[in-house]
Amino acid sequence: MATIRRHWKAFLLSLTMLAVVGCWLLFSNLSAVPAIGEEPQADTNQDANEAVQQIDPGTYSQIQALRRRLSLANEDLAAMGCSKEGATSILETLLSWHEANKENLDAAGHSKRNAAKDLRQALRRVNIGPRDQNVLESLPGLKSAYAAAVQSEGQLVESLVQPISSLLSDGQQATWNATRKNAGLPSPYRYLSDLSSSQKAGLTRALQIRGRKLAYSQDSPGELPSLTDCLSYAQKSELEAVRTTVNTKMPGVLKACWLVFPRPEGFVRDSTVVTSE
Repeated sequence: MATIRRHWKAFLLSLTMLAVVGCWLLFSNLSAVPAIGEEPQADTNQDANEAVQQIDPGTYSQIQALRRRLSLANEDLAAMGCSKEGATSILETLLSWHEANKENLDAAGHSKRNAAKDLRQALRRVNIGPRDQNVLESLPGLKSAYAAAVQSEGQLVESLVQPISSLLSDGQQATWNATRKNAGLPSPYRYLSDLSSSQKAGLTRALQIRGRKLAYSQDSPGELPSLTDCLSYAQKSELEAVRTTVNTKMPGVLKACWLVFPRPEGFVRDSTVVTSE
């Protein structure tokens, strides 16, 4: 005891340091345990190992354009009822097709752009002048060349339809057919299988009116035209069913898209990739 009384300051300092170290170890261990009701964090390394190799921005942009053109966007796949595995198979098929046909696709796009440029320049000279009989006589040939280039590119893209169709069930094929047929309409209306021409015209007109009102009178657009007045009860029920399917299947589709088409770092959505002519 006499020794402790003589060195009480050093003894107290040692006890304090031991207490601090003990508290630090305790809180370090507690912080590694998830709180009650909290989900453990996912193993991101495992997900990263699953992902396909990174795609360059140009290829990514081309593939996304193909998906929009063929009605194979994420929401379209979800509306078809695709699971994560089903969406993965479709997207991998699309990627394989693109790898095999990239040169032909680039060439077809190059020809279409050149034909469009030639036709646009000729029309500009006709409309602005000076009058040139040779330019007037060249117009039919330029229009035919542009139409042929568009058709050639379209046939190439359509060659992807059969491989995709082979992966779909009858119900998924029916939804995809309706989606492509109604491609000009927004979701979920483009997924309706039995829209008549008059119904599509009515929906298009209502959308245009709504767009104008919202664009010019954002604060008080007034009464907006209904988009469902032209639909039957069965079609309205189908819309609700499609919405439910999309909400249910979308997480799996997004996961498949991330695995097959990881977005390139720094990629800007809907950016236009300019290729050398």
